[in-house]
Amino acid sequence: MATKRTENQDCEYLAYDWSAYCAAIADLHLPRFAEIPDIPLYMDQLIGYVGKQMELFALPSEKPLTSSMVNNYVKMRLVPQPEAKRYQPLHVAYLILVCLAKRMYSMSEIERLVAIDVQHRFQVPDVYDRFIELFEGSLRTLFCGGSPAGEMGHLTMREEPGSFGLVVADAAEITEVDRAYLVFANSLASKIYVEQMLLNRDHRAE
Repeated sequence: MATKRTENQDCEYLAYDWSAYCAAIADLHLPRFAEIPDIPLYMDQLIGYVGKQMELFALPSEKPLTSSMVNNYVKMRLVPQPEAKRYQPLHVAYLILVCLAKRMYSMSEIERLVAIDVQHRFQVPDVYDRFIELFEGSLRTLFCGGSPAGEMGHLTMREEPGSFGLVVADAAEITEVDRAYLVFANSLASKIYVEQMLLNRDHRAE
């Protein structure tokens, strides 16, 4: 069934123009931990900021983040308790991870995946940056024609045109945790590819 849309949605969903969408993926830069605003955010500011980071992956009628979602994630202890109803970079990082992961994984699975390498809060910046680098690389692999070369998530990747996943230059350097990160990032990138590809096909079929 084709996706029903309004007159203005041609501008709202970049995936309607597949070449433009792939070009946007090639240029994508999600904020690293040090780039997240280092000021306390109120709920509406938090929702606006995180929602903007999710814009490229949006689907019709989808709300990437709402106040109810944030409160539920806090109650479930997926996201730390805010201080005086204000949210710090730590909260933003957790919410970006959750907003991406919930497309494919249950809340319990997300909690366990994060716990693989995060035992203390001071570890979050490094783990967050590592995941984001691998996630962006996985997206480019799928949307832009193969594994790009470069350092990603503490691993060295080699260029491999036509591959459907990042190719590690030296397989001997992959640990069990590295493998978990790679599979996690690639699975989310694959989910987004399928969602956006179907959105594009539905649009063209109308």
